[in-house]
Amino acid sequence: MKVKIVCYLLFLVGFSHVFSKTAYRPKKIHHVVGFYPTNKYALKNELEDHFGKAKKHFGIKADPNLVRAMIVPHAGYYFSGLCAASAYQTLLVGNSKNKRIKRVIILAPSHSVGFAGIALPDYLMYETPISGIKIDINSIEQLSQNPLFKPIPKVHDLEHSLEVQLPFLQTAIQDFEIVPLIVGALSEWNFDVVANELGKIIDENTLVVVSSDFTHHGSNYGYKKFDKNIFYNVRRLDSLAIEAILDKSYFACDEILKRTGVTVCGKSCIKILLKIIEKGFLGDVEGRMTSYYTSPQVSAARKSGFDHKKLFENIDDDLVKNSVSYAGIVFSKEKLSSLDHKDRLSNCEQLSLLRSARDSIENEFYGGSPGPAGHGDIFFGLNEKSGVKKLDKKLLAPILTPQLKKKSGAFVTLNTKKGDLRGCIGNILPVQPLYLTVLDRAKSAAFEDKRFPSLKKHELDDVVIDITVLEEPRKVKSYNDIVLGRHGIILKKKGRSAVFLPQVAPSFGWDLPTTLSHLSRKTGLQPDAWKQDCDFEVFEGFEFKE
Repeated sequence: MKVKIVCYLLFLVGFSHVFSKTAYRPKKIHHVVGFYPTNKYALKNELEDHFGKAKKHFGIKADPNLVRAMIVPHAGYYFSGLCAASAYQTLLVGNSKNKRIKRVIILAPSHSVGFAGIALPDYLMYETPISGIKIDINSIEQLSQNPLFKPIPKVHDLEHSLEVQLPFLQTAIQDFEIVPLIVGALSEWNFDVVANELGKIIDENTLVVVSSDFTHHGSNYGYKKFDKNIFYNVRRLDSLAIEAILDKSYFACDEILKRTGVTVCGKSCIKILLKIIEKGFLGDVEGRMTSYYTSPQVSAARKSGFDHKKLFENIDDDLVKNSVSYAGIVFSKEKLSSLDHKDRLSNCEQLSLLRSARDSIENEFYGGSPGPAGHGDIFFGLNEKSGVKKLDKKLLAPILTPQLKKKSGAFVTLNTKKGDLRGCIGNILPVQPLYLTVLDRAKSAAFEDKRFPSLKKHELDDVVIDITVLEEPRKVKSYNDIVLGRHGIILKKKGRSAVFLPQVAPSFGWDLPTTLSHLSRKTGLQPDAWKQDCDFEVFEGFEFKE
């Protein structure tokens, strides 16, 4: 008799949703058209293509066992698929699916139905063209105890922003259930309540996914702030929001969203995530950007047979009348300081720095000085009085991440396509943020290296830009402690000094004595001056170039 009672109780617990106030449908079936292929095999092929391109063009070093949350776009895969894959690839264990994650909380905005609160699912499974994904009904039932969380008819049936994430999750994770939540209107005090409720179901095997595009600019979206330098100003606007997100600041993000009125469709979902992070439910996480581009950029890339470099090129105003921005962001418990120096910058950050270095040089060929475009200290345009195209430095900067804002030494080297040096200037010491060092030293290498005449505009297309990011120098006892190919070298003697970057000696095939002889000559001393009464400092760095 006791056995029968226990079995009956277990039956009630296992199927408690049957007796809840919600009448769950067996499944919700894939419905969106035009966002991704409806055929299973075509969809898998497209996903494989996006992940392959993400690995190749948006590489990022990340421990898949430590990723806790991400922000990913939800446009059609034609536009945002690569960006989404750049974030989801951080979950993969080599080429295998992630087996750690067992629950995925998805926060998605509503594009079709207006309502207040959080819309819960009223189905037990979400059927995609690939297969079905079970709903974590126990978590849904727990959330439903709070009146902010409730089933709302048709909301889930009409929403694409949640659905487009599911095939990516199926590609990146082995076995998981989802907590699909569509976010409606929330008052300011609601964000704390929602975050606290979600915190109750978050454990080490839970991933939080926020579905959101960034700035929608143009008459099509009812948000048209700029008529000139549209691409640069939109990027600046996105950067302000992304900076606040990566800084994990709910207050700063909320302030930027309100001050600019920027059309970030998943802004409430993002604010919920920031509250979750603020309350420590995901542990001590750091944010990283995996990719960023706009719809005109990806259109240009596809029109050229998918030239990924187009994703980092600037867009003329006549081609950017309407624009949507896409960003991939991950939050991980992995500390960047634990990574090798070369792995702390993602491919996206490296390519963005190279583009900004080129823009900084090209900007100097325009006359006059930049002027504000009438939006206070946030946006900048061309000088309306003089009609010049010169831009303010803030518009030349890439999307600013914590790593790009960190103080760092760096050198910018200009070589011709034939390999001849055309200029090289940098800062060894970390005196200003990395992105500013690159912007300033790119100009210096082009116009202030006294070994060469100033760069002419017609030469710019023949120049290849090379950036070396440096760690802070340290003194060594003697030249015997120098490791060629690994160390940059600073030689000091008689009040004079000279420096070689780590890549100089290997590029010429020099051994240590030859390297130090050349370095001695660079200081204006005799070739054998390095043999006595010299001080040596070494530094490490990593190089990337166009």
